[in-house]
Amino acid sequence: MKFHAETTQVGLKVTGDMTEQSSIGMTSVLMNSIGPGPHALLVDLSDVHRFDQSGIQFLSMLRRKAARQQRPLQLLGTTAVVRAAEIEFRESTSEAMVEG
Repeated sequence: MKFHAETTQVGLKVTGDMTEQSSIGMTSVLMNSIGPGPHALLVDLSDVHRFDQSGIQFLSMLRRKAARQQRPLQLLGTTAVVRAAEIEFRESTSEAMVEG
């Protein structure tokens, strides 16, 4: 399913896949749709179907951008797919740190 993000008053509603194949679309959203605001930046991930390391990188960049604007990032509706990818990423990162 194709990646899509809709900007709302308080954040983003993400649908589809957050994978390497959709990284161009994710980068475009990151660069163009998030502005300063008085509240936390809410990101609704409840309709994300596929999620890989590119999705994790997107959320990391989004968190840094929100922090520069002094807005905390809050993830909503994290699905089992998103949580599993996050756990896999953490495990692979910690193994690389031990080996490196």
